[in-house]
Amino acid sequence: MRAAALGCAVVRAAALGCALVCLVLLPGARAAGEAPARCRASVRVEPPEAFVGQPMTWILRIEQRRDVGRVRLEPPPTFPAFRSEWLPTVSLPDPGEGQRAYEERRALHPGHAGVLAIPESGLVCESPDGSTAVRLPPTRVRVFEPPREGRPDGWTGTIGPLAIDRTVTPEQLALGGSIRVSIRLAGEGNVWTADPRLEKLLAPDRADVFVHPPDFERDAGRTLVVRHYQVYDVVPRREGPLELPAIRIPYLDPLSLRYGEARLAPFVVAVGPAPVPEPTPRVAPSGPESAADSSAPRSGLLLPGLLLVALVAAGLVVLRRRAAGPGEPWRSVGELVASGETRLAEGDVDAAAAGITRALQRILDSRSERERGEPEGDALQVLKERLERVRFGGEPDAAELRSAVAEGLEALRGLLERER
Repeated sequence: MRAAALGCAVVRAAALGCALVCLVLLPGARAAGEAPARCRASVRVEPPEAFVGQPMTWILRIEQRRDVGRVRLEPPPTFPAFRSEWLPTVSLPDPGEGQRAYEERRALHPGHAGVLAIPESGLVCESPDGSTAVRLPPTRVRVFEPPREGRPDGWTGTIGPLAIDRTVTPEQLALGGSIRVSIRLAGEGNVWTADPRLEKLLAPDRADVFVHPPDFERDAGRTLVVRHYQVYDVVPRREGPLELPAIRIPYLDPLSLRYGEARLAPFVVAVGPAPVPEPTPRVAPSGPESAADSSAPRSGLLLPGLLLVALVAAGLVVLRRRAAGPGEPWRSVGELVASGETRLAEGDVDAAAAGITRALQRILDSRSERERGEPEGDALQVLKERLERVRFGGEPDAAELRSAVAEGLEALRGLLERER
């Protein structure tokens, strides 16, 4: 009996030992045999708090097995309260053997203040042995209105810092020519809200300013840098130094929580006297083609052109009060008209337009203050502004420019004929 009891105790002890071994060893063996998940994903936004217009970055971190052949966002993320831009994928160190990690990114610019939500989306990873769907939970960020304390006048909501530079060509010119002013702004914030406003800063009696549509360029790296290009054509109204005024664009620096300025110092352009071309004999165009070409630009605008000529002729009564004889400005106007006719016959429409514009400006400059207010004389100003608008208001239309030159020549010929 005693031996049998001892044998049973030994058997029970052995069974208990086997059970303990199984509890210790089997889970490890099972874990070692399991493959890692096809993919894992997490989402974050940096910084989690920002000001309206301040750039933020939405970051989706993905870890996947190397046998995963396709990863797709399903449903794709949406950013209803933000202006979003794609950023390149960023590779990360491998988290383990047979795995890779990387980040998908988007640059975000919040459109208004408040607690803004990025809705839930999803990720699907596919490999030869199946697929895995991963849920990407919604994300919330807090966006604040920019501080009012220290906010400068003229601030348009721009978040900085900003870099600014300018090119001016030419730096000296003759009256009647134009200056190309190109301003470039660059930064990571909402640079598209920054406006140099050169057309508001230059006095209208000093120069006419023609604004080109703005252009933007994006440089996407780990962050998004936006470049804003603004181009102006400036036409001086009189001789002498023309000062392009200082430009100050205020912005908010979100790191220092202070307002700053992007600045350009004043720039002076030398404007000399308008050249007086040598009078040349007029070469009349010959042949049916030349006759057709010279009449074609006015065919669609005959009635407005005749009305404009009649209005200019009516203004002669005002202008003749100043013209006591064949002196200035009529002598130089006649030379400019003769030169314009020659240039137009030779096909150089742009040179003809420049000469006609100078002739109109000389007549306008010779008028008294009282005469400038009379409606009959305004036709000259209308005609001059039309020529400048066609020449400098973007890509010039050749037919419209030729038509404007022809009308200017016709109006000036009538004035000169009556003056004689």
